[in-house]
Amino acid sequence: MNQSVRQDCARAMFEALDGCHDVDVTSYLDDATLLHVSGASGLAGDYQGQEVILELLGRLATLTGGTLRCGPWTSTTSTTARATTAVRGPLVAERHGRRLATTVEVAVDVEGDIVREVWISDLKAPAFDDFWA
Repeated sequence: MNQSVRQDCARAMFEALDGCHDVDVTSYLDDATLLHVSGASGLAGDYQGQEVILELLGRLATLTGGTLRCGPWTSTTSTTARATTAVRGPLVAERHGRRLATTVEVAVDVEGDIVREVWISDLKAPAFDDFWA
């Protein structure tokens, strides 16, 4: 697996959280792609397929009134045994008069040039869960 392809996929998924319109994640997703949101919030759970994942990304923008901003990514790590690449960076958003400022990690497993699985984890899980409750 080409490391730059994994990094491109991870960055695209990270930037898609921000609703970046110049990022097209659809080319990295298919109906078998799984996205996992960690935690205990109303967003936590598993999402499968391109359409469902894109709906989730749209839901994030709607829930925050377009205030959600993610990035820039600050680090890239790779685990070659599982072909997993992770990017990490800040996420800020406002919702119901509250502000979230945290750090998220987006890890992706890539097969060819398609994302097989995505994990979105917050490094300050209680604040993240409370914000999305």
